[in-house]
Order: sequence, then structure tokens, then C-alpha cells
Amino acid sequence: MKLYPVFLNLEGKSCTVIGGGRVAERKVRALVDSGAVVKVIAPEVSEGMELLGCEKEIAFLKREYRQGDLEGAFLVIAATNCRDTNASVYKEAEERGIPVNIVDSPEHSSFYVPSVLRRGDLCIAISTSGVLPYFAKKLRVYLEEKFYPEIALDIERLAVLRREIIAEYRNYKDKQLYFSRIIDPEIEKIFRKIEVR
Repeated sequence: MKLYPVFLNLEGKSCTVIGGGRVAERKVRALVDSGAVVKVIAPEVSEGMELLGCEKEIAFLKREYRQGDLEGAFLVIAATNCRDTNASVYKEAEERGIPVNIVDSPEHSSFYVPSVLRRGDLCIAISTSGVLPYFAKKLRVYLEEKFYPEIALDIERLAVLRREIIAEYRNYKDKQLYFSRIIDPEIEKIFRKIEVR
């Protein structure tokens, strides 16, 4: 299956997670870190999820999922051990036209959550289109060793240079000329640092 890769702006968007275990916890953490307004529906939640709820504003409905719980959701993730619950969540999300991910069930998902490597504003998403998530995770771990943590600072510095060039030069050709003269050599330095690791 050919998937269309996309990064979503979830700032202030209502996202619902069904499930309260460790997998759901990871999904909730990523959603909250992306600025989403998160609601968790689960009779019980992990200790880590409880702690996350103390740090971040998360709405907890400590009960089983019910038909109608997805009303108003922009995006839904189901991470439960119950196949029937997951099927019901998928059905409701599909009926409402809400993008849904059923963890470990690519055939019942309208989107997949990739394995993600973040270094500041740099975000690399890795996917095998749902066929072998384990490989995507292993590749992410491999790349984490290559992409040194300070790369975030290097990118920040180049972003400042880019803004200065854009502010200084209105003409597209001039901008491209200065990008190639000033920014390209700096990008090459970053690439060399990555290769050495």
C-alpha cells in the first residue's frame, strides 16, 4: 500500500485515545507534546499515564469506551487489548469521518503513527506502511546514534541565517544564491558530522 506522508498541526485539536496502558501512554505523550487537547478513555490507566496527567492537562474518563465518545474528535487512537472495543472505535470513527489508528491493526487504521526521531525542529518519521513497525523502530534507534543531539542547535543557527537572507533579499534568484553560498556549506558540515558518527 502506498501511503501519503504528512505532518499534522494538532495545536489545540481534540484528540481521543482509547486505552490506558503503556502503549496508550506513549501515544498520549506524543499527542500532548504536539499541542493536542487529549481525552483518554479507559477504566484504568498506567502509573506513567497518571503522572503524565499531573504534568499536563489531560481529560480522563475512567470507564469503558461507549458509542458516541468520539464526537468532536479531530483524531482518534485506540490502544486496547480488546478486539471488540477496537472494532467499535474503528466503526464509529469511520462513520464520523475521523482519522483513526488502531494500534497493531493496520487493516483497521486510516493512518499509521511512524517511528519518530526528534532533534529540536528536526523531525524524521520512519514507516514501513504498517507491515514491519519493528524495522522502523530499529532504524530510528540506529539513526538516533547518527543524529547527534546538538544538531538541533546547528539547525536553529541555520534557521536564523535563512530568516536574515529572506529579510535582506526579496529577489528569488538572490535568495537562492545566498542560500547556496552561506547555508549550503554549513549543511555540508552537518552532513560530515553525521557521517563520522
